[in-house]
Amino acid sequence: DMKLMDECVLNPDIDAADPSTHWMTIEGGALLNFVHAELACGQDAGSGQTPYGDDDTGEYQNVTNGLDGTGWMTPLGSCAYVGYSGVASSGGVSAWPNRKGLMCDIIMEAEVVVPDLTNGGFKKILATPTNEHSALLNGLRGVGNASLGIVTKWKVKVFQRKQEYGAFLGLSWRSGYHATDQNTWIIRADQDETSVEWQFGRDFYATYQRILYSQG
Repeated sequence: DMKLMDECVLNPDIDAADPSTHWMTIEGGALLNFVHAELACGQDAGSGQTPYGDDDTGEYQNVTNGLDGTGWMTPLGSCAYVGYSGVASSGGVSAWPNRKGLMCDIIMEAEVVVPDLTNGGFKKILATPTNEHSALLNGLRGVGNASLGIVTKWKVKVFQRKQEYGAFLGLSWRSGYHATDQNTWIIRADQDETSVEWQFGRDFYATYQRILYSQG
């Protein structure tokens, strides 16, 4: 049980002008929401706590470390209450696979407990792309860490935050449009919207609906 090994730390010496400093460490038992708490709120969520603070007091709710280009992020999955290690070491699809890669792609180093075949018992090693444990690191980046060792800490890349637009599209396999098929962005045929973002979402939605209907 690694629930108490959940510390997430953004590099204290991070420098926007120096890409080599753009990293953070994530302990092996951390949940995805703990990573978010460190990057978006600058807080250590701690075991069993929410990264959004106390619901009654509103402690550090809606607090972010800067807007476009001034804060930091790292790709995460959509479910906040799953472990970072399991998601990242199994590939890890996020909302930015075409821009940042999979979560496993941004793993830089791993601190791993493995069997000590010489002295017996176990030992902790650091696997990096350039040391004698580079093959282990490559295996951890996508194979799944449970079969290769116990990862106690990850070192992963972070990226400067940018304001982006997103849409959740609800697609239907039914032959014909139904009112219940409206997606969660509330794109409607009679809606008059001129923004580029809305028009993109509308066209994207319509295109895929046509493709699905044509397969029926």
